[in-house]
Formats: sequence, C-alpha cells, structure tokens
Amino acid sequence: MARVCVAGNSTALGGFVAAFVFNCVLTGQLFEYKILLNTTPFTLIGLALAIFLGFRNNASYDRFW
Repeated sequence: MARVCVAGNSTALGGFVAAFVFNCVLTGQLFEYKILLNTTPFTLIGLALAIFLGFRNNASYDRFW
C-alpha cells in the first residue's frame, strides 16, 4: 500500500489559516463584518491557557521524580 505524505498540504493549510487570522486581527474585519476587538477574549484565553499549562507542568514534574 502506498504511503501518502500530507505534510506539505497541512503546512500550507496552517500557513493560510495563520495568515487569515492575522489579517482578521489586523484589520478587524471578517469578510464584510466588522469585528469589535477588545482585551476580554484575549485575557480569558490567556488565563485558561496559563492554568492549563501550569497543571501540565506540575504533572510532568511529578512524573520525573
């Protein structure tokens, strides 16, 4: 059975998505809709990410010892 390498396709798709998101954040528009950008979603996502990474770091440290 032949193997199919999709690394190039997924990398290109990831680059497209990153460019699309960056453009939406930079311009504040998603197609023809205006997006109101304030700090609340970034704060909430950052807080959740910090707590998640803190627990993961603690769990990996406990496995080390």
